Amino acid sequence: MLYDNHEVLFSLYSGSHLHGTNTPESDLDLRGAVWPLDQEIFGLKRFEQIEKTGAEDVVFYSLPFFIHLLVNKGNPNVHEWLWASEYEYMTEIGQEIISLRKSWLSGKVFACGLGYLNGQTKRMLHIASTRDLGDKRKKLVEKFGYDTKNAAHAVRIARELTELANTGILRVLRDDREELIAIRNGKLGIEQAQRLVVEETIKAEEALKLNKAGIRDRPDSEFADKWLVSAMKRHFN
Repeated sequence: MLYDNHEVLFSLYSGSHLHGTNTPESDLDLRGAVWPLDQEIFGLKRFEQIEKTGAEDVVFYSLPFFIHLLVNKGNPNVHEWLWASEYEYMTEIGQEIISLRKSWLSGKVFACGLGYLNGQTKRMLHIASTRDLGDKRKKLVEKFGYDTKNAAHAVRIARELTELANTGILRVLRDDREELIAIRNGKLGIEQAQRLVVEETIKAEEALKLNKAGIRDRPDSEFADKWLVSAMKRHFN
């Protein structure tokens, strides 16, 4: 399978479709990883990602950049992709990446996830203007007095981090999806939403400190580097 002349390793729909909180009106966010072209590895041209908007919002990362985001950055969004219940497209190397999903984990995911959680919480409550928001978000803020979508994201992220620290599993298809949809739809008043976010954040912070799953503090960069070199050699040879 090709996308923009690049061979796709795997692809999936992320966001609400990944979490099971999608509705018929939900956006389609196609995500995944691709092989870089020969000239993007051996030539002067460098390539990190393909990004396009339209009927679908599309982001594909170059494999080396994808592994960098997983390991060096601990980006929780890309880690989520490896725990999906279904994929649109999958290759042998893509499946190999997924089979190693616990190997890519480290405390960087905790740190980055907490940063993302705090960012969602701030955006939920501190909205100086709706001018720069999309139409859907603007209507939510104007109707409920806060960004209910950010509130639902914050609750979900906090719970995912708690579960990851306790079990070593990133559960992205949510059992609590009906509750998350209700939060997103404004079923909680602003004070109730704020209280719930604070409670779930505290649980996450405590779970991360205990780290019952025993997730390593630092990423295994040596393993990641060796695997990436091996994968690139297999492909380009």
